Amino acid sequence: MSTLIRKHWPLFGAVGLYWVAVIWLIILSVNKNQGHLVYPLDDTYIHMAIAKNVVLHHIWGVTRYEFTSSTSSPLWTALLAVTYLIFGVNEVLPLVLNVLLGTFLILASYLFLTKYIINRLIILVILSAVVFFTPLPSLTITGMEHVLHTLLSLCFVYFAIEVLSATSKPLQRYYLPLIVLSPLVTTVRYEGIFMVFVVCVLLLLQRRWLYAVILGTAALLSVTIYGIWSVANGWYFIPNSVLLKGNTSVFSLQGVFELLNLKTLGKIQTNGYILFLFIASSILFLQFYRRKEKSFEERKYANLIFIGCLLLHMQFASTGWLYRYEAYLVLIGIIVISISVYELLPEKFVWKINNEILLYYAVLIPLMLVFVNPFRPRAVESLKTTFQATTNIYEQHYQMGLF
Repeated sequence: MSTLIRKHWPLFGAVGLYWVAVIWLIILSVNKNQGHLVYPLDDTYIHMAIAKNVVLHHIWGVTRYEFTSSTSSPLWTALLAVTYLIFGVNEVLPLVLNVLLGTFLILASYLFLTKYIINRLIILVILSAVVFFTPLPSLTITGMEHVLHTLLSLCFVYFAIEVLSATSKPLQRYYLPLIVLSPLVTTVRYEGIFMVFVVCVLLLLQRRWLYAVILGTAALLSVTIYGIWSVANGWYFIPNSVLLKGNTSVFSLQGVFELLNLKTLGKIQTNGYILFLFIASSILFLQFYRRKEKSFEERKYANLIFIGCLLLHMQFASTGWLYRYEAYLVLIGIIVISISVYELLPEKFVWKINNEILLYYAVLIPLMLVFVNPFRPRAVESLKTTFQATTNIYEQHYQMGLF
């Protein structure tokens, strides 16, 4: 065990930071809310209500009486229903699930990084940024699907990079997991369609027509089945929450003009951390664009997937409350940019000191400060906001529910 810890100490260090932050938030919240575990969003209770009614009354709805398409994450609600079926209906399970998934997300990030980065100290720094800039503790406390969405998205990007950068036909061990992940990514949150769409376009550009068609079909199959089921029960094809919160105006004539007027770039500009990730990833993509080595190809496609997904998300989806909607973009952006920057560093960068390395440090240290600055409010305010939001729910909805 001690050998395992010594070998993978960045992983254990990051998981420890994550657990401490989550426990701290739980203790503060429970003490503030008179001993009650309260989630910071009422959306969490919608998921739990539907899952409870599935198990107890075999009805997919917020009440036991009829079907309602009120969940933006059919996969998360179904997962909750399965856990309720196994362990019984209780309010703690969404939190327990998220803690487990958050730990797996850090593990997945660690495995992703270790493929491209050998310096363990750098890996620990990146994983710490993943924990607090995503921000993973706040997402965990929400008891919602965002941790699972981020985990599935990261795995999807990993296998997509391997498939796209393959010089010959992609190995089945990479393409088959991509096919399996595609319907999960789209069903956990509908924003997953953006990522699948970008990868399909890149496959088409490589003239891998069959791969693109199969991947796109698999991704749309699950949401199509859910949509047909919803329509058959008198609801819309797309869940109500997605229709209400998504930016659907682009499908109108006015929306087309908004798109042509670079509305997306305007939204990026108003989000400092998104703007930084977009600019950094675009610059790095240009660095790798014409290089044909395997490692450069992988980083080129990693940045392309991230940039394409970011642009689509900013056009069609939202950012905002509790930093949850764009969390998957932030985590993937941090990892993609980190592995790209590391590839451009000179060999033995950390240990060899000379005039060239000192010049790199002189450039990189200010860049690191620039990198941290847009994320600092996100990391700090997410903890404060999450804690206060649990109290707001307790003082408003919980008390009214008792009445």
